[in-house]
Amino acid sequence: MSGRVITIILVLILVGGLAWFINRNYIEPESNAGMTTPGISSKNLESSDNLLYTVTGAAHEIWLVNPTGKTEKIFTDADEQEKIVKFSNVAQNSREVLAVTASNKLISINLDKGKIATLKNSFSRPDLIIVSAQGDEFAYIRFSNVDENYGYTLYLESRAGQNRRALAQSDTEIRSLSFNRDSTEIAYAKTSGTGAEINIVKVDTKEIINIAKFNNKLIDSLAWAGNSIYFNLRDIGANSGEIDKIDANGKKETNSQATLTDYNGGIANFIAGSSTKIAFLVAQYSDKINDSTSGQIYITDIANGQRQPLKKGIQILGWL
Repeated sequence: MSGRVITIILVLILVGGLAWFINRNYIEPESNAGMTTPGISSKNLESSDNLLYTVTGAAHEIWLVNPTGKTEKIFTDADEQEKIVKFSNVAQNSREVLAVTASNKLISINLDKGKIATLKNSFSRPDLIIVSAQGDEFAYIRFSNVDENYGYTLYLESRAGQNRRALAQSDTEIRSLSFNRDSTEIAYAKTSGTGAEINIVKVDTKEIINIAKFNNKLIDSLAWAGNSIYFNLRDIGANSGEIDKIDANGKKETNSQATLTDYNGGIANFIAGSSTKIAFLVAQYSDKINDSTSGQIYITDIANGQRQPLKKGIQILGWL
């Protein structure tokens, strides 16, 4: 073999290796249709403004969208034996989501690996379910039509299935739940006659504090972010409304407008707040809020009120 041929071969090897290295480390793929391997990529771990949401079709999936708008599929139940029918919010510290399956199992989904683990083999589907930031406790709502226990009950339970406690009971619908930062209190919205109210229940003592009442209004969703509670407010029967902010003492905050943004064309639900942004989903629900109605996701910058339409989904899980 001549020296000229050897030189050409070496050059081709060098060029091929350099192209592989550049593609591997510097060139982003054109498609953002999701990862082949589930789980959150290390690149997206650098930002705290990653939003998690779910979609449904042939499978239930969890997607992440980063601050640049790039989306990434991090979980699907397409290949799982356990098909999901209800998701919780995201547990920020333990980096997981709880879910209830069609076979009435309670499972956890590890967001870093996209893998599931069974927590309870028997757990009938609740109306609502949320998980604490630490992932060690979860709360849920069950409805009973038994006369002596008629209505909606808010339960709290440890991850290990121990210390199940009833924290609050209402003969009218409880529509949303949210833990505070250290999981010592739970805020919830409920209907009250022809109006709505926001209550806070203390986990240790079961003391219930009413912080707000609204006549001839409905609250579909609320979320605790820092010392504030974000919630939607709309007229009964209306497909438009506003998203407001109130502090945990029930006083409208003086450092910003109480109304953060408005919406129309549907019902705002699955609110998720951070220190700088608020996300919510607007969908047309034929009756009650459900787990399969797709809607438009919006993100609003709290500082300037600018709103950005994002993707469509069925539930916002929260910021990570």
